[in-house]
Amino acid sequence: IPSYDAFLSELRSLNMEDIEYFNSKQPQDIDDYYFQGNAGYFKTFEPERETAFAYDSVMAFGLAACASDSEEGFTGPQILEALRAKSFTGASGLVRMDPETTSRDPFS
Repeated sequence: IPSYDAFLSELRSLNMEDIEYFNSKQPQDIDDYYFQGNAGYFKTFEPERETAFAYDSVMAFGLAACASDSEEGFTGPQILEALRAKSFTGASGLVRMDPETTSRDPFS
């Protein structure tokens, strides 16, 4: 999958500054319970190809939330409408929602 290969390439290009940023967002209250990345982790980590679909799901929700165009947050119906209208190239390829079911279009 060309999009997955691009996703993996970007993942492997993360540098220590990126990893320190990710680590700073992890809860720090329990020693060794939460993942803490290191400089070599993403260079050797080989995620399953299905990971691309999980990544795209999170991205679809984030893009829909941004598209809701509200400074006060968003509602479920706003997210649903934005999901119906949104398509993008994700880690798994073209992501397009079926406007009737709001499930991913099986042809995308």
